[in-house]
Amino acid sequence: MPPSEAPTVEDFPAHGVNAIASMGQRALGYLIDAVIVQLPFVLASVAALLAAPDPAEYVTPWWAVAVQAVVFITYQTVLLAWRGRTVGCAAVGIRIARYGNGGRPTLSQAAIRCLIPGIFGANSLTALIEPLIPLTALLDQSGLRRAWHDKAAGTVVVRTR
Repeated sequence: MPPSEAPTVEDFPAHGVNAIASMGQRALGYLIDAVIVQLPFVLASVAALLAAPDPAEYVTPWWAVAVQAVVFITYQTVLLAWRGRTVGCAAVGIRIARYGNGGRPTLSQAAIRCLIPGIFGANSLTALIEPLIPLTALLDQSGLRRAWHDKAAGTVVVRTR
């Protein structure tokens, strides 16, 4: 779609279904998803720590961190491509839509949207940047609250109720 035909904030309702999601909704949805996916890993890490001969020297294996990242990225990618929303998104009443037509993201759009923060989060040198990526939605001058990963994937976050 040429830039002149791209949807603007005026193309979205101010309230209700398909209105632009608030930052609070986005953050709470992400937090719910993080708890759902990360809790089993946290419990397994605590169990491993308690079972370690010397808990003071216990270090989570690198592969466990990698598996955790892959599971979280896969969880988000599959649900976004299949349903347009994750469990957390559904709980707070938002969905991820294609920017151009409002449909569900394609598998490639969902993967791009999830991989951008995931790549930063999987690297210890850039892990502190990962939680800041969704905050780039605050920098979006258009009023659509599209973060870097939304722009790269061609998506927008809207309300479902």
